[in-house]
Formats: sequence, structure tokens, C-alpha cells
Amino acid sequence: MEKNESNNLAKTYCDCLVVLDDDNRFFYSKLRTSFGAVLVYGDHRVYISDGRYEYFLKSHLMGWEIVCTNGAQLFDTIAKECAKRGVARLGFENATILKTQYDGLIKSLSTAIPTGCTLVPCSDKIRDEKSIKNAEMIECTAEAQRIAEETLAKVIPLIKIGITEREIAARIEYEMILLGAETKSFDTIVAFGENSAKPHHAPSYRKFAKGDIVLVDMGCKFGGYCSDMTRTFFLSESDNQELITIHGVVTEAQKYAIKNTRPGMTCGEVDAMCREYIKSNGYEKEFSHGTGHGVGIAVHEYPRVGAGSEDILKEGMIITIEPGIYVQGLGGVRMEDMVVVTHDGVRNFTKFSKNLYSK
Repeated sequence: MEKNESNNLAKTYCDCLVVLDDDNRFFYSKLRTSFGAVLVYGDHRVYISDGRYEYFLKSHLMGWEIVCTNGAQLFDTIAKECAKRGVARLGFENATILKTQYDGLIKSLSTAIPTGCTLVPCSDKIRDEKSIKNAEMIECTAEAQRIAEETLAKVIPLIKIGITEREIAARIEYEMILLGAETKSFDTIVAFGENSAKPHHAPSYRKFAKGDIVLVDMGCKFGGYCSDMTRTFFLSESDNQELITIHGVVTEAQKYAIKNTRPGMTCGEVDAMCREYIKSNGYEKEFSHGTGHGVGIAVHEYPRVGAGSEDILKEGMIITIEPGIYVQGLGGVRMEDMVVVTHDGVRNFTKFSKNLYSK
């Protein structure tokens, strides 16, 4: 994140912003540490951490001030840095800060700045800032998606009678790393047969059997940014007419929503496009989750693409569109693509086939 793209918050709403959350520290610095804080003071940046990261931070954060401390002195160090700069209004992450952190910060500020320092809630502002991706973030997301798709193409031929969901999930996560991913975005979902009716099924020792439908929900990280994709398919001809019908309904619902999503719409309107189509085909109650979510440094971010959501789509947001129908005891179908909002629609990162049968 370039300075000129991420300093408006600190200039507009407060004198300085203190960032403690791991993902938010990554957002502002492009680096991960297990301990530390970032101070955003206009165009100036300070990374406070301990001696384990001193060389690492100095090597990668040119133009930043690097301050070393330890866990016991973190909030005193933050307060002293604020006092040096005459900070009277300090922005903080009100949605994620722990009570112990908040209490420690208040205590240290009251000692270092006797004239007083007001804490300004800024979580919503940070959330909004993170939701708009720049070109570099979009490129990282696209590469993460490319790796996921190459992985799935390599793993599908390994699904044979007798192999377990856990084995396929493990192979997916292994192959993503071999192909260049930093890590998985989330725990991979692999569901065979009736298990596909559980939207967030945990892979089990259930073995693949002839005629099973297969649901795979997977993603990985590249450059710190996540991909997320779901595909549902058969590996051989099926006579399960209800699941064949459901597959078609879900695929068409998603296709319609992707085609008609635009900036300026509410996320509730995107959800309604999928939900109304599925309802018109008789499966309203079997669509049991929201249509999607924002994707970024975390796999689930703002905005919320669900029923009634008033979140407004803006150019640069990355969201999923993932309708599903789940019939307990029978099976389920979910199709999930990841798209970036453009000036006049969306661009789909996801190229992987949505065919009913995958060979």
C-alpha cells in the first residue's frame, strides 16, 4: 500500500493512527510479524517491534522509522512516540482491540501525555480503506486464483473409488504450496455424496463411491491476498435427476448475478438476484447462506453480500458470488466465483469449468 493511498485516514479523522491487528499491520506495511504496532502519522510511518524483526523491518521498509521495544513496554513505547509528535487525537481499531490492550494504551497515554489524548474509533474507516484494492492487490489475487485452479485441475484425476475426503483435501493444500502459494486461505472443504449438503463440511474419512457428487471449496494466498473458489461436479454419468437439476439452477443463478452486478448496487441486491432465481425454482429454504463476501488479506472481509445488506459495491472491491442449494440426505451444489468490481460491472478471476461432469 503506497503512502499516498493510505494516509488520508490519519490526516482526516485523527492526528495519528495506531495499528495493532496482524492483518491491518500487513495492509499498511506489506510485512508480517508476530508482534508489533504500526503508527501512521500523516506521510510518516513508524513500525514498533522487537529485536527479532529489527533487521528484517529495516531491510524492507525504506523510509520508515523502526523502533525496537519488548512486549511489556509496547504501549509505553506507542505513547512516547505519540507524545513526541504532539498527538491529541489517536485513531485505534475499536472493533478488534482487546480490553487488556485498550486498558494498557489508555494508561500509557495518560502518563506520556498529561494534557490528554483522545482515542478515535477508526475500525470502520480502516475496513473501508481495505475493501478497495489497488492494481498490485488485484494482481496478487489473480495469481492466487490461478494457482488454485491449476491445483484443482491436477487433483481431480486423483479422485478414485476408495479415496477419502481428507486425502483429497490434504493433496489440494500440498499442491497449492508446490505451485507457489504462501499458504491456504482457509481449511479446504472436500465433500462427497450426501456430505455436500453441509455448506461448511469438514473433510472426513468418507470414501468416494461411484456416482457421488463432489464439492470442493478451496483457496490460497499469494502476496498476502486470498483466493476462494467452489466447484461441484460428478466424475461420471449420473442418474440423480434432482442433483442434476439443482446443479443447473445454481449455475444459472450465479451466471445471472455475475452478469448484472454493477458498482453502486447494494450487496443485498446482488444476493436477491441469486435468491429470487433459486426461489422461483422451488429451493428457497435450501439456500441457507449469503451469496458472498469480500475477499482480501482475509478470506472473509467487508462487504457482506447477503440478504438485506446495505453495503454499497464500489470499483476495486473483490467479492465472491456463491449461491448454493443443499438437500439434506441427498447432497448439495455450490458454485463460487471471485470477481472484482469495475467501473461498469465486474471482472471474473475464476476460469475453472462449471460443467456438470469433470473428467
